[in-house]
Amino acid sequence: MTEDHTGLDESDLQAERQWDEARARKRFTIAALAIALLIPCAGIPMLLSWLIPDAERTLREAKSAQAQLEMQSLLGLVEAREAITGLQVESLNQVRGAGSQTPGTDPWNGSYRLGRNEFGYPFIESAGPDGRFGNEDDLRNPPKPGTQ
Repeated sequence: MTEDHTGLDESDLQAERQWDEARARKRFTIAALAIALLIPCAGIPMLLSWLIPDAERTLREAKSAQAQLEMQSLLGLVEAREAITGLQVESLNQVRGAGSQTPGTDPWNGSYRLGRNEFGYPFIESAGPDGRFGNEDDLRNPPKPGTQ
């Protein structure tokens, strides 16, 4: 940018230079302030992006552990009832009595399901996080042979 300095004396030119320097310092100060404010603000989402997946994974693992404990408890009730009565339990409702502390739903608000393996032994299933039986996120107690 070229400026016409005709008709200005030395003191006017010096004042104009000082004014330009002050404006440049002000721009630098505003830019420095913006950067100083943006770095921590940008850092918080970045930090959260690291923490949230860990929290989600921990919650997912905790829900799976809770489901396994509940299924183990249900399976124990099924096996105990069958041992006492000598009759095969057909539904989980048969082991859930009035005032029972037995879970009615899994941690994802789906129903547990009673099944039998090829030898007739009972197992308990949860459809897992997606709520649909028959895919990889299903949980089972005891686990299918060869799986964990």
